[in-house]
Amino acid sequence: MKRLLLSLSSLAVLVFCAGSYRHGAREERRLQLRWATSGTETEAGEEEAAGAVASGLKTHTDSRGTLIAQALRPPVPKKLTPGEAEEFFTRWSTDIKTEEKRLLDAKQAPFGKMKPHEDYLAKLPAGDLLAICLAIPSGESVMHGGMNWESSDTELRQLMWTRSFRSMVDRFPFLSLQLPWNQPDAKPWSETNSTLKSCAAQDAEATWEIVQQRFGGKNAEPSLLRSVLEGAAREDLGARLDLARQWGVLDKVAKLWTREAAQTPAGQEAWIHALKETAPADRDRQAVEFTRELESSEGFAGVQRLISHLAQPGTPLHDSILLAAAGRDLEEAAGPKADWIVSQVTPGAANATAETLMKNWTKTDPLSASEWLDKVPKSAPWRQAAVLAFAKAIEPHDPEAAALWRKTGSE
Repeated sequence: MKRLLLSLSSLAVLVFCAGSYRHGAREERRLQLRWATSGTETEAGEEEAAGAVASGLKTHTDSRGTLIAQALRPPVPKKLTPGEAEEFFTRWSTDIKTEEKRLLDAKQAPFGKMKPHEDYLAKLPAGDLLAICLAIPSGESVMHGGMNWESSDTELRQLMWTRSFRSMVDRFPFLSLQLPWNQPDAKPWSETNSTLKSCAAQDAEATWEIVQQRFGGKNAEPSLLRSVLEGAAREDLGARLDLARQWGVLDKVAKLWTREAAQTPAGQEAWIHALKETAPADRDRQAVEFTRELESSEGFAGVQRLISHLAQPGTPLHDSILLAAAGRDLEEAAGPKADWIVSQVTPGAANATAETLMKNWTKTDPLSASEWLDKVPKSAPWRQAAVLAFAKAIEPHDPEAAALWRKTGSE
């Protein structure tokens, strides 16, 4: 009896496995046939490509090697002709209208006219989504709004293609790298950067290997490297810079996040460390730009706190940071800021800094500027330069006052 039960159990398992295999084979063949009847020639090489695209493609569970293989597979070479694309659009729009009716019948009113499209696209397998993207004769014409469709629903077609592409990238980013507009030689309208960003969010190391093999690795465009790193560590600038350091591209990307780095203490520390480590040729310019963003984020107190981390007192860079600060954010309460700047600048840079200070302060608040200048000791070596700059700034509006100030400056 036990032997009979075991035999029946074994037979049931075999039947189940065979049925599952047949179902899987039928599904794969169904997708291949759908691809083939959408206008793709059925030569052996293209049949193989179609089968590879349509067979399983669960990128969210695949191994890193499989993800890389998907992205590095030769792109599907054939786009559909306008006539073939017309058939494709008719098919998908019919299905989407059915989805819209289903939502309405279920009293789930679509939010916006693209809601049914999004719901429908979210359920499509990868092979079908890829086919939709390839159904548009020219991605370039879509991007620039110059589609050559004879029917009157150009906007709907354009929106459908755009949403299809975004759904493809969001759900199957590595497979999306097969699309023609994600190739290394793609035109400026390429969507490669956003696709790679989505890939990196899924698997950073696999994405970096793809960048090395297809997009130049360390020599890739900085904007591409930025997208990959932001996808890998979207919210953590420190982790992003660490990854850039590991990949050997820190010198190419650190300067791209100056504004973001200035927003938080952790970002400030990580960015300054990267600047010192890479020592770029335009280090001084980057440091000055960083203090501008820092002052915008924290006020002048932020500059006072971190200037010594960027430059030693008495150095040209230290003076350059002070000179730049003297030209911005000078309002009624700028007196303490002005006092601190002129007290820290070197004698050799004092006159130029004082001139910049008065020129810009007078533009925003001449009364406060004059009150501060009136209290400057006559013994200050930069006072005359400050007075002359102030007189020049007010002369078009009050020539008599300008003359009086010039007289006091020469005393």
